[in-house]
Amino acid sequence: MSTPHANFTLPTILCCICGTSMHTNPTNMCASCLHDRIDVTAEINKKLTIHSCRSCGRFLGPPWQEVDLESKELLVMCLRKINGLNKVKLIDAAWIWTEPHSMRLKIKLTVQKDIGSGAYLQQSTIAEFVIRNQQCKHCEASYATGAWHAIVQVRQRVTHKRTFFYLEQLMLKHEAHKECVKIVVSCSFDMLLYGFISLFLSRYLRLFVTVSTSISRRRTKHCALLTS
Repeated sequence: MSTPHANFTLPTILCCICGTSMHTNPTNMCASCLHDRIDVTAEINKKLTIHSCRSCGRFLGPPWQEVDLESKELLVMCLRKINGLNKVKLIDAAWIWTEPHSMRLKIKLTVQKDIGSGAYLQQSTIAEFVIRNQQCKHCEASYATGAWHAIVQVRQRVTHKRTFFYLEQLMLKHEAHKECVKIVVSCSFDMLLYGFISLFLSRYLRLFVTVSTSISRRRTKHCALLTS
């Protein structure tokens, strides 16, 4: 036995704008007229700027983060910079491929918004980011004189340098070199000097060295080894 609503269909009316035959909806307008007369993406900022460091490739969130182009992390960073997304419902966001040298990032946004009377309109738009070069604090400190706040000295008086080479591979493997401002090799004293922005970051290097360590504090204006 069929139910009373089994064969129910929406009534057909004419669009109040163009007169096209359509199924009834709360706006009494067809989809074409809705898209022509209502723009739910009007309040979304589509021209934006994002800063990137030319030396290390980091992007300014803030803070400065090391992310790949057209990655998920960079997409989240860009979406946080778009004003007006909080006034609509974000349905989808995807990268649009651009030339790497164009200094442009494009994101296709699909949003949805209530236009009244329980009717929802979904539209797509493109947000374009212009990449501007700006030096990050880490690279700025690496080029400045005396920008370091902590120095780690690693010494070993042996004829070979295998231990220093192994320490270098450990730092590269665990990406500890990214926090190091400057590295100086002193052959006359058989030691390596690592300059860090803060004392807290310098303690990561001590994780790779299993010998006794000592910390000394002194105020200095210049270090010839690190600035030479």
